[in-house]
Amino acid sequence: MDLPMTPVTEKLSEEYALIQEEIPNPVPQLFIDVNLGEEMEAQRIVVYPGNTPSQLARDFCDLHNLDEETRENLQELLAS
Repeated sequence: MDLPMTPVTEKLSEEYALIQEEIPNPVPQLFIDVNLGEEMEAQRIVVYPGNTPSQLARDFCDLHNLDEETRENLQELLAS
């Protein structure tokens, strides 16, 4: 059952619609599968517009508890 719109809910609905127009859904530019060894499944890095190699490597290594040397190597590979 739809409730009637009040001036407040109507204004909020309009503002929400404007916000949704300003935040487009980013489209991935690239998918990179990273092999983490024989004991683990490959994990995917999804590259979106505006991502940097350093940001992607840092986030991936933080998520998978990988060391600093691995982060540096991954960053180099992503930058090439």
